[in-house]
Amino acid sequence: MLQPSHIQAVLVVYRQKAAESSSWISLRATAAGKKMYWIIVDNSPEAGGSPAADVVYEHQASNVGVSAAYLRGAELAKAHGCQWLLLLDQDSHFPTHWFEEYAAALGSFPNATLLVPAVPAGKKWISPAGYRWHRGWLNNPMPKGPFRLNHYAPINAGMLIQRSAYEACGGHESKVQLDFSDFAFLHKFKKQNSYAFLVEFSLQHSLSGIEKSSFEQRITRFGHYCRDAAAFARSGGPTAWLIWWAAWRTLLLSLRYRRLQFFSVFWREFNRP
Repeated sequence: MLQPSHIQAVLVVYRQKAAESSSWISLRATAAGKKMYWIIVDNSPEAGGSPAADVVYEHQASNVGVSAAYLRGAELAKAHGCQWLLLLDQDSHFPTHWFEEYAAALGSFPNATLLVPAVPAGKKWISPAGYRWHRGWLNNPMPKGPFRLNHYAPINAGMLIQRSAYEACGGHESKVQLDFSDFAFLHKFKKQNSYAFLVEFSLQHSLSGIEKSSFEQRITRFGHYCRDAAAFARSGGPTAWLIWWAAWRTLLLSLRYRRLQFFSVFWREFNRP
């Protein structure tokens, strides 16, 4: 039976104090959240500090990215003897019954190696997203219970992963720092684990890139997108599709902002040695 002490929580924060993050606040509000093992990886330029004495806090001013943080969490989980990894970011809010739902799902599907909550976006769903042509699409309706990872792609936030299965596939790709981090992980994971399990709660979550942004903000985010798409391709991802979708985004953003710099960014990132 799943116990809180079986879980290593891995929270990644950036330019926000961990104590003020939605994931920390909502999870620690329950007894289960206080009994888990915790590591917080702070990728901010300035250290925000640990929110509690029972937390491993590591400041990475160079911003190692979320994938490297999750790999670090897996190392710590092994040291603690934890059977499960709970992946977190700063922008997710969990309901009070989150632990009971993970435990109930494992009771119904004891061979599960990956459990995820639903993440809504209005009347549709960000996660698990429909997965076609090697990209995610807003989804409606949602799958129920076990679902095939070839058809749906969950985001990192809220993933509860069996540590042994995570280690067996090699975990996240450290060079895929932010965008495509979950896709690059699932690309390896689903070769050994065909199914994930949808638990019975929704995670309130915000994604950067949905809100309107200035040209300067958008060109920076687009640089990260192309950097990580290229890194995913170099690590064994679907190269032709990654280039296609990045090129398509380049064209759309160039038309929207009436700027040609997006083509320069695309060319630079996909032609790095």
